[in-house]
Amino acid sequence: MTAAEKLRVAVLVASGMALYAGSYVPYYVTLVLNVSARQHWRARCPGFANSAEAEAALDWRTYVSHQVMRGLMPVAICIHPLLYMAVAPSLGCRPGPGSCLGCGESQPPEDTGSSGQVLPLNVTATPKTSGS
Repeated sequence: MTAAEKLRVAVLVASGMALYAGSYVPYYVTLVLNVSARQHWRARCPGFANSAEAEAALDWRTYVSHQVMRGLMPVAICIHPLLYMAVAPSLGCRPGPGSCLGCGESQPPEDTGSSGQVLPLNVTATPKTSGS
C-alpha cells in the first residue's frame, strides 16, 4: 500500500469518525438536557396552579433541539456508505467476476471439492463421473 493510499484510508477513517461524532454526540447531549429539563419540570409540577402556568414552565428549546437531532442522527447512517463509495475507486478495488479483492488481478477458478470458492457455471454444471 502506497503512502497516498494510506493517507486516503486515514482520511476515510477520520471523516467517518467526524461524521458519527457530529451526529451522535449532539444527539446524546440534547437527550440528557431534555431528560434533565423534564425531571426539573416534574419536580415543580405539584406547585402549578393551572395548566397555563405548567405550559409556560416547559423548556421548549431543549425539547425541540432533541427532536431535531432525532431526525438528523440517521443521516450519518446514510452518508457513511457514500464516503466509502467516494474513496473505494481510488484504492484500486475492481469488483467483478474473477477479480481478486484488494489487488484487482484476475485469478483462475480453483477446482477443489470443498474450498467454498464460487466457480463459473460451466464448471459446476458438468457432472462428475465415477472412476469406472
